[in-house]
Amino acid sequence: MKAMRLLTWLDVRRVIRRETNYGSKLPEGIVRINSFSDAIEIGILSEDYRDQAKQSLKEWFGDWYQQEENFIQLDLGEVILPVEFIHEEESGDTYIPIRPFWEEVAYLQNNGEPETEVPKNLHIPEAYPSTSPQLVAFYSFKGGVGRTLHLAAHLFALLERARELNQAKTFLVVDADLEAPGLTYWNSAEKQQPTVSFINFLEAYHASALEPERVLSFFAKELKKSPKRDGKSTIYFLPACLGDRELLDTPILPEHLVRTIDGAWEFGNALSQLGQAVDADYVLIDLRSGLSEISSPIIFDPRIQRFIVTTINDQSVNGSSLVLQQLSHTAPLEKDVEAENYYDPLVLITFLTPELKLLPAFDEALSRFQAAYVQSQGDIYQTRLKIKETDFTQELLYLNNWEDARSKLSPTSVMRVAQEWAESQLIKPKEQRLDLPTTQDSDPLADVRHLRDVCQKYEYAESGQGEDLLVTEPLKNLATTFRDELPRVVSIGSKGSGKTFNYIQLSRLETLYATSPQ
Repeated sequence: MKAMRLLTWLDVRRVIRRETNYGSKLPEGIVRINSFSDAIEIGILSEDYRDQAKQSLKEWFGDWYQQEENFIQLDLGEVILPVEFIHEEESGDTYIPIRPFWEEVAYLQNNGEPETEVPKNLHIPEAYPSTSPQLVAFYSFKGGVGRTLHLAAHLFALLERARELNQAKTFLVVDADLEAPGLTYWNSAEKQQPTVSFINFLEAYHASALEPERVLSFFAKELKKSPKRDGKSTIYFLPACLGDRELLDTPILPEHLVRTIDGAWEFGNALSQLGQAVDADYVLIDLRSGLSEISSPIIFDPRIQRFIVTTINDQSVNGSSLVLQQLSHTAPLEKDVEAENYYDPLVLITFLTPELKLLPAFDEALSRFQAAYVQSQGDIYQTRLKIKETDFTQELLYLNNWEDARSKLSPTSVMRVAQEWAESQLIKPKEQRLDLPTTQDSDPLADVRHLRDVCQKYEYAESGQGEDLLVTEPLKNLATTFRDELPRVVSIGSKGSGKTFNYIQLSRLETLYATSPQ
């Protein structure tokens, strides 16, 4: 038997979870096994199964289990853990449902061997409806490997692709890193600041007395007050917090949304529904690094496109391989991946140089990642894991804000990889022949006369002519900020700057909604 130490009752519980695959493979006649700080309770169908249960404990614990006295001897001090047998009737499914937590998924393997079928106590979530936005999450085992940077690159790539295709897309970016929120600090340089945070959303969705639909509606309205526009596209940003002090008191975390048996995948559902509420096409999520339950409800969800960002540093490779091993337990079926209802994770190896690619450590990292994420295909195991590489760029080591990141990312391999992905997401429609009218025989002065007429209409503000106005960024912000209430605005500026004209035109329009991008 492999050497083990039983210092507390928690070590005993770990052994039982490992040997029973978190309760999915209990010995015959055993209904349940519950571990407590003062005893182990074992439910058995009848007295006939007592000896069999004792034999199982002996196989699991060896000499630590004293069969005659019926207790488990701990190694710390002279503490013992009594074992109690309770007669119970079998009540259908007696296994413990597994939620998307590291500490629960970890016990789905038996002695390091991969499972040949999905355990019965692990329920894969139903696919999102066709009306749901695409959810894309960025995760890293270790911080400082470029996770946030790659999220930004993929956002910029989607924006560029939408502009190239002349499409209007809406994006919701969520900073879900509640311990080191990088995107939140980037966004602090923006003129239009969000009025709600990710912390606010978690608390309202989980702890509010209102039904979820009303909570989602409220947050959608608040998010729409601070849009950022890029061509025809719109970006909404949900920061981790509205101030640093908010990070110091976070009673509700993502893990709280999924603790109930029926709500194991509720966190992903909540973000999907929030995306729908703001009419988003994509929801991009920056997750917390490490083996944190802040991130686990998303990183285990196969409905979400998940990018695992890593370097070839030993710590990153070891940690990322461990993560991929756990993710293989929730790996979707190949047919579901091909139908784009579910997704395998994608690994991004970052900060590479030509010299690093020549090292044995680089090839070893590739092999370890491929070996870690294995999906069962009957008796044959194969991997569908895709791995992308991005190079080290000195200029990317220090970034202050969104614009700084965008300008420095533009010429890098980080952006090229993101652009390849964006092209696979936003497909160029089949080119259609456009029967445009020819201007060969038209009046060459027609455009000039039209320009003259427009200028005459708008020459004097007091004339009140013309039915349009130049919708500048301040006017757009005015429309989005005062969607549901009367504006309280003072217009100031030098003579001839357009104060009177804007006032008259807005009065004639009668509604700010006419200047809104929605």
